[in-house]
Order: sequence, then C-alpha cells, then structure tokens
Amino acid sequence: MPDATTISATHALVGAPAAPHLPAAPDLARRGRLHRLKSWLTHSTDDDASRLELTAYSIGGIGQGLSSGSIEQLAMPILNMTLNVDPAKLGLIRSIKLLWDGINDPLFGHITDNAKTRWGRRRPFIALGGVLVGLMTFGMWLMPLGKTEWWYLMYFGIAIMLIETASTVFTVPYYALGIEMSPTYHGRTRVAAYRSFLGGLAGMLTPWFLVFCTLPVFCGILIGARWLSIGLGTIAIITALFAAKICKERTHVSNAGPREHFFTAVLGCANNSHFWKVTMMYVIMGTAGSLFGQVSGYVSIYYVFHGSIAAGARIGAIAGTLGTILAMCGIPLVAWASKRLGKHGAMRCAVLLMLAGDLLRWVLYNPQYPWLILLSPFTYSIGISATYTILSSMQADVVDVDELQSGRRREGMFGAVSSVVMKASFALATAFSGIILNMTHFDSALGGAQTAQTFFTMRILFSVAPACANALVLFLLYKYPLTAARMDEIRCELQRRRAAKREA
Repeated sequence: MPDATTISATHALVGAPAAPHLPAAPDLARRGRLHRLKSWLTHSTDDDASRLELTAYSIGGIGQGLSSGSIEQLAMPILNMTLNVDPAKLGLIRSIKLLWDGINDPLFGHITDNAKTRWGRRRPFIALGGVLVGLMTFGMWLMPLGKTEWWYLMYFGIAIMLIETASTVFTVPYYALGIEMSPTYHGRTRVAAYRSFLGGLAGMLTPWFLVFCTLPVFCGILIGARWLSIGLGTIAIITALFAAKICKERTHVSNAGPREHFFTAVLGCANNSHFWKVTMMYVIMGTAGSLFGQVSGYVSIYYVFHGSIAAGARIGAIAGTLGTILAMCGIPLVAWASKRLGKHGAMRCAVLLMLAGDLLRWVLYNPQYPWLILLSPFTYSIGISATYTILSSMQADVVDVDELQSGRRREGMFGAVSSVVMKASFALATAFSGIILNMTHFDSALGGAQTAQTFFTMRILFSVAPACANALVLFLLYKYPLTAARMDEIRCELQRRRAAKREA
C-alpha cells in the first residue's frame, strides 16, 4: 500500500494538488487547548458579560484602588506621625475633599448617562480618568522637608483635590458600567464577586505600603512614598486603558431621545425608597469606618507595640494581607449564600461576622500577646468583603426598579447621588475623626507612654462603637423587599418593553 510520500509525488506528476500538510499531533493538541481556553474566556449566556470581560473590568479598578489606598495608608504616618501636622486640621482638609466630590459626582454622573460618543457612554471616560489618576498620583508626595505646618496642609489639600477630581472622571462611569454588565439577579452578584476578588489581589499590597516606605534604602518615609507613587500611577494608567479596551457596553439599555434634565434625574433617584435603604447601609458602615478606623492604627502602634511605627506597620501589613486572602476565599461562599438565602439573607450573615469581629478586637489587641492581632481578620475581613460585594449587587437591582417606573437608565446618576450622600456623611465623619483623636488626649510626643485613660478610650472607639453601627445596619435589612423572584419579574417586564421599542 503506497505511503503518504508516494501519493504526494504521484499527485504532483499528474498535475493534481498535493495532499495538505497536516500539523504534528502536539501542535494540534496545543491549538485545541488554546481554542478551549478562548471559548471558556469568551463564553457568555443571557447577555451576561464573558469571563474575559469580567476579568478586564475588575482589573480596571485595581490602579485607582491602589492609588486611593496609598493616600489612606500614608497620610497620617507621613503628615501627623512624621511631620507633626495636627490631625484635626488633616481631618478638616479631607472632609473638604469629600464635599468637593459631592459636587463633582452627580454632575459627572449626568454627563456619562447622557453621553453619546462613537465609543459609548462609559469607556472613553474610564480611559481618560485612569490616565489622569495616574498622572496626579505621580506628584502626591513631592512635598519637601522643612516646611511649616500650613505649607504641608495646603500642598496636601491641593494634591488630594486634583486626584479626587480625576478619580471622579474614572469611578462614576466605571461603576455605572458594572451595573450594565449583567441584567440578571445572580449575574450582578457575579460581577461584584469578580471585582471584589481581583480587587482583593491588589488589596494584598495595600497594607505593605507603609512597610515599603520605611525601608532603610529610602532614607526616610517621604522618599519611599515618592517611589511608591511612581509605580502606582503607572499601574493606574495601564489597568484603566485595558478595561476601556476590552469591556463592552450594553447599548440596548442606553437612553434614547432628548437628554434628561439634570435635576429631574436627581429627583428621580431620590424618590426611590429602595435606593435609600441600600445607601443608608453604605453610609452607616462608611461613617463608622471614617470616624473610628484610623484609631486602629494608633492602638496597634502605641498600645500594642509601645510607639514603634515599624513594628506596628509590620503586624498591620501581615494582618491586612491575611484579611485580604480570607476575604478572597470567602467570595465564592458569598455567591453560594446569595443563591441559597437571597442577597438580604446573605447580607445579614456578613454583618453579623463584622459585628463579632468588632467586639473581638477588645481582646485581640493585647500588648502581652501582639500576635493575637492576626486572628482579627478571620471574622471581620470576611464579613466586610461579603457586605460590600452584596451591597454593590443590590445597587444594580435598584436601577432596574427605577427603569420600570421611569423608563430611563440612570446607572451613573444613581452611583453619583449615592456618592454625594455617602461622601457628605463621610466628610463630617472625617472632619470629626481628628477631633475625636484629640479628645482621647493622644500626644504624639509621648510615644507609647500615653495615659491609661487615653488607651481605654481608643479601644472603645475602635471596638464597641463600630459594633453598634453594624447593629443598626441589621435593623435596616429587616424585610428588604427585592427578592430574586421579584427581580426576575421586573427583568422580564423590562425585556418586553425594550423589545416593543425596537419593533416600533
């Protein structure tokens, strides 16, 4: 029987085309694996986003989150602990920044909801905002040494105003796009879970920022912060451009016809009762975090480690990384619990975990056994990650309810109005956070030799007070009405209306 070579030669002699060259078996196997991987990444059902799109979207928020996290991590250690700037004045500056956001966010929410460009309503602004955040981050800590307190306050105030304005350009369309990426009740939890999981990977780095900046090679925390900002600014630019390139917009839900008046859109959002329930949960938890969150670092450094910033930073970094890992491991559990218990049932379990974590801090922050701090994330971190994942999904459901009532999609405006309410409350909380720290009679000159009353007050503020706030969140969750069955009904009705409009 002739072999393949003989057959090919015979075909050539008679003028027939040669037999096609077949790739080797290993090459075929490799192509098959790549094809299966591509199919797995790009597969989507029911108009939900594919895994590739969800991954790109989640990566897009990493750079902005790292930039914002660096300011939160480094502001007090650099400006208060190192440069001796009054924490009450710093709190006032940060509260003014939040109020500035309260003006920017709704205006930009209205712009992105009504934008009509060849690239869509969200993606151009995501790309522009990401680039601006990166550029502003480069200059965050370029302040020189040896200046007066008011000079540092002015520099810090201008710098964070510029960064937060750039952040508004990015975050408002970014979170609006997240709402559009899935029309289904559980699909929205999936979007939030992806964002939380990949954001958690980046969050593992945030607790180490202070450790990085205090490395001896930098000869000072301020020099370390400058090098850190260069890296974080670059990441912010790259991740935003990647998300803007890969993600798609669901154009079938875009508003048609003339633009809606700005104040009509604001009032439409404000008249939604479900929106206020979700927003108030955000407000309570965020306000408690702004008021009492920074006290945690002071308790760790000055109470547990007797004034050693380096030791407190190291244990805080380890605890933060452990907390992030636990939170990421808990995200699949959140999705499972949401399907079994509904979003509000899963939310109750998450808030209870946070409440338990708050109360356990009283015992775990112990100067005789500093390593006990590492047990704190096992309840609190899992709880807070699950809570924000579920709340984000609830916010998407609210937008569908509004469309059913008004006939318009207001993802950007809902996010912006929610941001105004939250940031106004956070502004007040941040303004008072420095005052609260001063009310404990903390004196940075005393180091770890603070009075017993000062330490007692601090421990109350970062343990018992947040637990009371979480108890109030549980009360708001009572009989939350937007169940899976109700959202399925709303979704079917919206699909019917959209189909009728396309046929008209």
